[in-house]
Amino acid sequence: MGSAEGEKDEAPPHTVSLDAFAIDRTEVTNAAYALFWKADGGPESPHTPGNFEGRGAVRWPEAARERPDHPVVGVTWFDAAAYCRWAGKRLPTEAEWEKAARGTDGRVWPWGNAFGGGDSARANVYNGDDGYVQSTAPVGRFPSGASPCGALDMAGNVWEWVADWYGSDAYGRSPRKNPKGVERGGGAHAAGRVLGGHACVRPHDVSKQQLSAHGAPAGCGVSLRGGCEKVKNAKCKVQNER
Repeated sequence: MGSAEGEKDEAPPHTVSLDAFAIDRTEVTNAAYALFWKADGGPESPHTPGNFEGRGAVRWPEAARERPDHPVVGVTWFDAAAYCRWAGKRLPTEAEWEKAARGTDGRVWPWGNAFGGGDSARANVYNGDDGYVQSTAPVGRFPSGASPCGALDMAGNVWEWVADWYGSDAYGRSPRKNPKGVERGGGAHAAGRVLGGHACVRPHDVSKQQLSAHGAPAGCGVSLRGGCEKVKNAKCKVQNER
């Protein structure tokens, strides 16, 4: 996990061991989240996604009808956790998310160490030529950007919530087996939840992937993918969303 070439809170790079787990192949779509939202009360649900203004923005619940296969956005960490409970899953830990994205060889991007390579359409790039200028893309639209375990959209498109609380020094004191982040309120700058991935990678800044970031749990503008444990005969298995 981590990187010696990134931000200070991405260091030090270190090896961890994880029990078998599964993770969704893609981000949770508007259509899937709408099933949860309706079961939770629809317009009265406390887990209604937030709305955005600007080019390409589609408000909720219109987004579920007009862009059913795009990732849901505008969800808080609490919304994401609630969806996962409803779906019989949980948010993956940061370590699980990173293993699903990078495999075990320390690669920079899900597909290798160079951005693009022979295929420029590996991820939804901000203001790029992938057909989704300043917009999310439908999930799974970039199969050539798959990670070693087959997970899609682990770079680009949207940030994704994971289970961990954030600590700027978390990697320096991380347990070597099944790390789950810092305790709430513990450690240096332990405020906020960790985000995985990279939202709409910018083509002029692709020398490395930012492996994670953090945000206020009640902040929105983020998506999610579910995970679960007790998976037989697999250290990292992708699954379809509910």
